[in-house]
Amino acid sequence: METMDNPQRKFISMLFQNEIERIKFVVRSYLRTRLYKIEKCTLEILRRAHQDDNILSPQETAYARRYQELLESHNHDSFLHLMPAGQHKQDEKVADYDMVVRANMEAPVFIRVRENCGPIQLDQRDEETTMLEKDDIYILRYNVVRDLLLGGNVELI
Repeated sequence: METMDNPQRKFISMLFQNEIERIKFVVRSYLRTRLYKIEKCTLEILRRAHQDDNILSPQETAYARRYQELLESHNHDSFLHLMPAGQHKQDEKVADYDMVVRANMEAPVFIRVRENCGPIQLDQRDEETTMLEKDDIYILRYNVVRDLLLGGNVELI
Protein backbone atom coordinates (compact mmCIF):
# COMPACT_ATOMS: atom_id res chain seq x y z
CA MET A 1 0.00 0.00 0.00
CA GLU A 2 1.35 3.42 -0.99
CA THR A 3 1.71 6.18 1.57
CA MET A 4 1.06 9.88 1.14
CA ASP A 5 4.80 10.46 1.56
CA ASN A 6 5.19 9.42 -2.05
CA PRO A 7 6.33 12.61 -3.87
CA GLN A 8 4.44 11.71 -7.02
CA ARG A 9 1.14 11.40 -5.11
CA LYS A 10 1.77 14.72 -3.38
CA PHE A 11 2.40 16.37 -6.72
CA ILE A 12 -0.78 14.90 -8.25
CA SER A 13 -2.77 15.98 -5.18
CA MET A 14 -1.36 19.50 -5.52
CA LEU A 15 -2.36 19.59 -9.22
CA PHE A 16 -5.92 18.53 -8.36
CA GLN A 17 -6.14 21.17 -5.63
CA ASN A 18 -4.92 23.86 -8.03
CA GLU A 19 -7.47 22.81 -10.65
CA ILE A 20 -10.27 22.87 -8.06
CA GLU A 21 -9.24 26.39 -7.01
CA ARG A 22 -9.13 27.52 -10.64
CA ILE A 23 -12.63 26.16 -11.28
CA LYS A 24 -13.95 27.84 -8.13
CA PHE A 25 -12.41 31.15 -9.27
CA VAL A 26 -14.01 30.88 -12.73
CA VAL A 27 -17.44 30.06 -11.27
CA ARG A 28 -17.25 32.93 -8.73
CA SER A 29 -16.16 35.32 -11.48
CA TYR A 30 -19.05 34.20 -13.69
CA LEU A 31 -21.55 34.67 -10.84
CA ARG A 32 -20.16 38.13 -9.97
CA THR A 33 -20.48 39.20 -13.59
CA ARG A 34 -24.02 37.84 -13.83
CA LEU A 35 -25.08 39.66 -10.65
CA TYR A 36 -23.46 42.86 -11.91
CA LYS A 37 -25.49 42.65 -15.13
CA ILE A 38 -28.69 41.93 -13.20
CA GLU A 39 -28.08 44.92 -10.92
CA LYS A 40 -27.20 47.19 -13.85
CA CYS A 41 -30.37 46.43 -15.84
CA THR A 42 -32.81 45.56 -13.04
CA LEU A 43 -35.76 47.61 -14.29
CA GLU A 44 -35.49 46.27 -17.83
CA ILE A 45 -35.27 42.71 -16.50
CA LEU A 46 -38.32 43.19 -14.30
CA ARG A 47 -40.30 44.71 -17.17
CA ARG A 48 -39.54 41.64 -19.29
CA ALA A 49 -40.08 39.10 -16.48
CA HIS A 50 -43.42 38.00 -17.94
CA GLN A 51 -42.00 37.22 -21.41
CA ASP A 52 -41.17 33.68 -22.44
CA ASP A 53 -37.62 34.50 -23.54
CA ASN A 54 -36.57 35.56 -20.06
CA ILE A 55 -33.35 33.69 -19.37
CA LEU A 56 -33.14 34.32 -15.62
CA SER A 57 -33.74 31.63 -13.08
CA PRO A 58 -36.56 32.15 -10.54
CA GLN A 59 -33.91 32.89 -7.89
CA GLU A 60 -32.29 35.54 -10.10
CA THR A 61 -35.68 37.14 -10.79
CA ALA A 62 -36.42 37.20 -7.04
CA TYR A 63 -32.98 38.74 -6.45
CA ALA A 64 -33.67 41.44 -9.06
CA ARG A 65 -37.03 42.28 -7.44
CA ARG A 66 -35.52 42.50 -3.96
CA TYR A 67 -32.57 44.53 -5.24
CA GLN A 68 -34.92 47.02 -6.93
CA GLU A 69 -37.03 47.31 -3.77
CA LEU A 70 -33.94 48.04 -1.68
CA LEU A 71 -32.64 50.54 -4.22
CA GLU A 72 -35.96 52.40 -4.37
CA SER A 73 -36.21 52.43 -0.57
CA HIS A 74 -32.67 53.75 -0.24
CA ASN A 75 -33.18 56.44 -2.88
CA HIS A 76 -36.44 57.54 -1.26
CA ASP A 77 -34.89 57.72 2.21
CA SER A 78 -31.76 59.47 0.91
CA PHE A 79 -33.11 62.17 -1.38
CA LEU A 80 -36.38 61.46 -3.19
CA HIS A 81 -38.48 62.41 -0.16
CA LEU A 82 -37.08 65.94 -0.53
CA MET A 83 -38.31 66.25 -4.11
CA PRO A 84 -41.86 66.88 -5.37
CA ALA A 85 -44.00 63.71 -5.54
CA GLY A 86 -44.16 63.86 -9.35
CA GLN A 87 -40.41 63.32 -9.52
CA HIS A 88 -40.25 60.17 -7.40
CA LYS A 89 -40.51 57.71 -10.30
CA GLN A 90 -37.28 55.95 -11.15
CA ASP A 91 -38.42 54.37 -14.40
CA GLU A 92 -39.74 57.42 -16.16
CA LYS A 93 -39.57 57.91 -19.93
CA VAL A 94 -39.85 61.44 -21.29
CA ALA A 95 -39.54 62.00 -25.04
CA ASP A 96 -36.19 60.49 -26.09
CA TYR A 97 -34.85 60.16 -22.55
CA ASP A 98 -35.43 56.89 -20.71
CA MET A 99 -34.20 56.42 -17.14
CA VAL A 100 -34.15 52.63 -17.48
CA VAL A 101 -30.71 51.22 -18.23
CA ARG A 102 -30.91 48.74 -21.07
CA ALA A 103 -28.51 46.00 -22.09
CA ASN A 104 -26.37 46.78 -25.12
CA MET A 105 -27.68 44.42 -27.80
CA GLU A 106 -24.90 45.54 -30.14
CA ALA A 107 -22.19 44.30 -27.77
CA PRO A 108 -19.88 41.61 -29.11
CA VAL A 109 -20.16 38.13 -27.60
CA PHE A 110 -18.15 34.95 -27.99
CA ILE A 111 -20.18 31.97 -29.14
CA ARG A 112 -19.57 28.30 -29.80
CA VAL A 113 -21.72 26.77 -32.52
CA ARG A 114 -23.58 23.61 -31.48
CA GLU A 115 -25.22 22.96 -34.86
CA ASN A 116 -24.40 24.18 -38.37
CA CYS A 117 -26.28 27.43 -38.99
CA GLY A 118 -26.55 29.67 -41.92
CA PRO A 119 -26.58 31.70 -43.82
CA ILE A 120 -26.60 34.31 -41.05
CA GLN A 121 -26.90 37.99 -41.98
CA LEU A 122 -24.20 39.84 -40.05
CA ASP A 123 -25.45 43.38 -40.53
CA GLN A 124 -28.90 44.72 -41.32
CA ARG A 125 -27.40 47.52 -43.40
CA ASP A 126 -25.80 45.25 -45.99
CA GLU A 127 -26.29 41.80 -47.47
CA GLU A 128 -23.18 40.14 -46.00
CA THR A 129 -23.87 36.65 -44.68
CA THR A 130 -21.81 33.83 -43.22
CA MET A 131 -22.18 30.16 -42.41
CA LEU A 132 -21.66 29.15 -38.78
CA GLU A 133 -20.10 25.69 -38.62
CA LYS A 134 -20.43 23.25 -35.75
CA ASP A 135 -17.80 23.50 -32.96
CA ASP A 136 -16.35 26.75 -34.35
CA ILE A 137 -15.98 29.81 -32.12
CA TYR A 138 -16.99 33.28 -33.30
CA ILE A 139 -17.24 36.80 -31.94
CA LEU A 140 -20.43 38.45 -33.21
CA ARG A 141 -22.94 41.07 -32.08
CA TYR A 142 -25.47 39.73 -29.60
CA ASN A 143 -28.45 40.87 -31.68
CA VAL A 144 -27.17 38.77 -34.62
CA VAL A 145 -27.05 35.53 -32.60
CA ARG A 146 -29.88 36.13 -30.11
CA ASP A 147 -32.42 33.89 -31.86
CA LEU A 148 -29.81 31.16 -32.39
CA LEU A 149 -28.92 31.35 -28.70
CA LEU A 150 -32.54 31.06 -27.59
CA GLY A 151 -33.01 28.16 -30.03
CA GLY A 152 -30.01 26.32 -28.59
CA ASN A 153 -28.03 26.35 -31.86
CA VAL A 154 -25.18 28.31 -30.26
CA GLU A 155 -23.91 28.87 -26.73
CA LEU A 156 -22.18 31.81 -25.11
CA ILE A 157 -18.64 31.27 -23.88
